[in-house]
Amino acid sequence: MNKLMTLAITAITIFAMQSCSKTQFQNGNLVGTWNMTKEVTSSTYVSDRPENAGTSSAIKVEETTELTFTPNGLTGTSEEVYSFDAAGTGGKTSEKYEQEFETDKVTTSTTVVDAGTTTSSITEADVTTTKTYSITFNKDKTFTMTNNSKTISVSNESNTGHDLKKTNTEETSMTASGSWAYIGADKNADEKNKERIGLWFTTSTSESTSENVKDFTDTDSSDDAIFDYSDDDNTSKTENEGTTTGKSTQPDMVWKMVEGSKDEMTVTFMYESSYEGESTSTTTDNSGTTATSSDSENTSTNVSTITFTK
Repeated sequence: MNKLMTLAITAITIFAMQSCSKTQFQNGNLVGTWNMTKEVTSSTYVSDRPENAGTSSAIKVEETTELTFTPNGLTGTSEEVYSFDAAGTGGKTSEKYEQEFETDKVTTSTTVVDAGTTTSSITEADVTTTKTYSITFNKDKTFTMTNNSKTISVSNESNTGHDLKKTNTEETSMTASGSWAYIGADKNADEKNKERIGLWFTTSTSESTSENVKDFTDTDSSDDAIFDYSDDDNTSKTENEGTTTGKSTQPDMVWKMVEGSKDEMTVTFMYESSYEGESTSTTTDNSGTTATSSDSENTSTNVSTITFTK
């Protein structure tokens, strides 16, 4: 074999290696643990809680979000709408919270409809957010996934006779495990081979917690004892838990490669889930602790574009 032919074969080999599309999943690159560096997500969530009819708890919760997460930050908007049975609340039928996140600040617009009267308010709070999202792909075509986030907002108010500190903590966590496989080309959808992978969940659990703490400080010791605001401290907490049973044929998630290399990839996907779970609400104040629980039916849709590094 002469030198020219050797150079030609070498050139062909190098070209073939370099021509692997950056929009394809490569087995040698995929195996390992990947951690999120950025997530752009839009989601909707609906929770029906008919057992709460006739009580002061919400009978329906609806949430929509347009958010951008990094491991230590959050920007974007969210909206939460709580519907109530007026017979259980004394007339209140709805509460709506619209939030705008700006790195270390959140502005919340609140609208309450009570006995046909609408009242609105706007508050600002300091906010900190942390998020971890990781997935491990194994050589045997199995995977494990965790997705956890925590947002804490703190606001302070000065009022006549007292100061008030409000701390709101929102936490969500999801774990899943199962199997993964490449999805072949689809000419009708203009999808090439290995541009997508499917994730089939064997188990998937989710939890969310919302805690509101009100801490009063009495600033006027000379007023009547009935105005001792320090006795008004209270904490309310709602916890939701649910388990999703994986699909038997179609994948629960389909990831499409936007761009990737051996140590970084950006993928996009839509994830839909519906599950039955339990919602538990607890309120603690100077008169003690009360707790209520109810079953709930939940549906959610999430569209995300995530950048991972390995």
